[in-house]
Parts: sequence; C-alpha cells; structure tokens
Amino acid sequence: MPGLLLTVVYTNMSAMVGATYLAAKRTRGLFLTTVYGAVISIGLSVVSVPFLGIIGASLASCVGFAAVLGIRLYETRRFVGIRVTWSAMLKYHLVIGLQIGLMCLLPVGWLQGACLSLLMVGLIWSDWPYYQRLFVTLTNKR
Repeated sequence: MPGLLLTVVYTNMSAMVGATYLAAKRTRGLFLTTVYGAVISIGLSVVSVPFLGIIGASLASCVGFAAVLGIRLYETRRFVGIRVTWSAMLKYHLVIGLQIGLMCLLPVGWLQGACLSLLMVGLIWSDWPYYQRLFVTLTNKR
C-alpha cells in the first residue's frame, strides 16, 4: 500500500505536466515519456518481484511514474515554465515517508491512527496560510 500511495502522487503529477504536451500539440513527447516510464516499471518489476513480491511491483510502478514526472518536467521546460517548489516537494515527501514508516512499524489500531492524524494536522498547520488563501479564493463571490 505505501508504494502505491506514492505511485498515485507521481501519476497525478505526471498527468498534470503531461497536459502541457497536449496544449503545445506535442503528443509525441507525451507518448515517449509514457513508454519510458513503462519500460522502467516493467524492468524494475522483473528484477524486484522475485525478491520483494508484490511490494517490489508497487515500488517499481512508483519509480516508473517518478521517472515519467522527472522526464516531463525536464522536457516541458522548453515550451512552458513550470515552477516546482522543491522545498515543499521535499516536505511532502518526508511526510509521506513518515506515514509509510508509521504504517509499517506500528500495529494497526488507535496508536497508528493517532500518529497519522497528528502528522496530517501538523502538515495542515505548516501550510495554514495557503489554505486560508485558497478558502478566500473559493468563497469570493463577484
């Protein structure tokens, strides 16, 4: 499950960046990056599944989509400027890493739920000004 959590994050991020290929009418790049990610994912699955089982498949998928995201961010900078706030990306990856660690180390129960909830409250608290601006923007009636 934890590897799939990160896979979903990278899938969505790469899809958002992939939309810039469509807008720029460069669908060949969209296709090629998808193929590169599939090759990476399949290759890593072949290597990791015999040792790690289903966890190896989920990690291979995660790495494949992360590669697609990285390639797309690199290639699309030629025709669109996408700013990535790397400090925020690092912070969110650390939180996801902590969640994965808690899910793996703590038994399922109230303690695990409480720790994961506190982690999420801390993340929301650290980004509170962003959420306030988002709320004002969404509720602003013209």
